Amino acid sequence: MTFEDDVRKYVIENYLIPAQKGGLSEIIVRVGDIHDEMGLSSKLNEVCMVLKKDIQINRPIAIMLIYKPAGDDIQNVFIKYKLGPKPLNNEIQSGLSPQETSEQGKISISNEHKPPVIIKPEDPKKIQDELVKELVGILRQIPYETWNSIISQENEYNVMRPIFNKYGFNRFSVLMIMLELNNYEPIESIKGDYWYDIRDILDGSQVPEQTADIYFMLNNYYKTREFHDEKLKRMSTFLDNDLAKELWKLPPDIVADDFNNIWMALSELMARNNNDELIINSMNSLAISLLLSYEPGFDTSHFSFLTNLATVRFARQLGFSSTPQHQINNFWNEILINLQKTNYRINIIHLNSLICQLDEFDNDQIVRYFAQLGFKSIGEEIVSLIQ
Repeated sequence: MTFEDDVRKYVIENYLIPAQKGGLSEIIVRVGDIHDEMGLSSKLNEVCMVLKKDIQINRPIAIMLIYKPAGDDIQNVFIKYKLGPKPLNNEIQSGLSPQETSEQGKISISNEHKPPVIIKPEDPKKIQDELVKELVGILRQIPYETWNSIISQENEYNVMRPIFNKYGFNRFSVLMIMLELNNYEPIESIKGDYWYDIRDILDGSQVPEQTADIYFMLNNYYKTREFHDEKLKRMSTFLDNDLAKELWKLPPDIVADDFNNIWMALSELMARNNNDELIINSMNSLAISLLLSYEPGFDTSHFSFLTNLATVRFARQLGFSSTPQHQINNFWNEILINLQKTNYRINIIHLNSLICQLDEFDNDQIVRYFAQLGFKSIGEEIVSLIQ
């Protein structure tokens, strides 16, 4: 399929069909949300052009550009799709040009002076509150020790454990943070090849004596990867910094106590927001290092939940078919805050780890996953919420 087809298919399957099934006669989408949810980079103009074209699903869909901000703020262009009564499917046909569509009376332009409010048959806040209550009621049945076991189910934990045994906490924690800072090839990450490749390289290498040794051990590997210049620079920035050199020496209990400060220092060093997905994943790797050292008492209470592609997708499965990403972010924050009322030690790392793992599973796999943890009924209850 072409890029246009990919965008159309995403909008059809994740917005238009769920909206019609939910009884909506129209739905509003934001260009920036579609762009980010699809994991695209620097494609806002192209996405906007596709969304403004007529989408054919059995019949023309009426489109109205209802808000276009001044200047080049493409991400905040809002487009309304009017849905007819005929059931939709995900069959993609060629889009009509604006001229052809206009002749059929199917497209109109009416720029408003402020961003629109999405029209829904029920109060979305009420729906969100009810879902928060239901999901928290399910997740609060998970004991704290099992939350730590959930993190230990991650690929990084299982694949890299032999390297932890070889390196010990300090070297391993520095290594893992660096590896996550450079782990942004989604296809590799899903397949797990990245971690296996790294493990094989390190298995055949001597234990590093200083942070610079890690750079030289992995330099040739990253030269063969996509975005290699960025990755080599990022590796050098982190490994040459005092933060990495301090972690090289600190015992696990001190690192656990200083977890929040390390988080902020890493964000500042890499010039990213505290809740940037790359930073969260890197701190998740530090959490894995602490768990391997039997030091689970790290505190992340200063940080709020920030959605990534996996958590957005899983929220869609829970019924947020046409909800903007910032509202999904609020939803997960509400979940986290309410879970912490049950046990303050449950943190952003625990919740993010669980959602990202569940996002990869179908319903049967979710039930089996929780059965392996000893809580099959929790898996069944979560599946009952998935639409």
